[in-house]
Amino acid sequence: MQRSFMGQAAKAKHLHETARAASAVKGRLNWSQKLRRDHRLLAALDKLMRQMGPAGSRVSVKNVAKVVPFVGVLVGASINAAVLGRVAADAQRYCQTRFLCDKFGLPLPAALATDEDDDFPTDET
Repeated sequence: MQRSFMGQAAKAKHLHETARAASAVKGRLNWSQKLRRDHRLLAALDKLMRQMGPAGSRVSVKNVAKVVPFVGVLVGASINAAVLGRVAADAQRYCQTRFLCDKFGLPLPAALATDEDDDFPTDET
């Protein structure tokens, strides 16, 4: 489980960048070279929105600011999906290993072994 959740650290960096970009455009009316240079996400969104619009059109900072939260949602959701996929795969491998160890009377590998205290309580008293 710990290995599967290490992917959450990657999400924090990208969400932090998105939050920085959102705060940088808050209340701004005009583009500047410094804004584009310091926030690559904003520059990329500006370029994408210009390409999707009519030829030669300009995109305001206000319109780009409206899109930034959706980028954060997409980043978070995609990383969450990847982490969930890894957790499911790890759980499946763990169950397969445990099944085979029980079936053939082998000890569970040390990396997968848990203390008896960690298991769910049983009706044996």
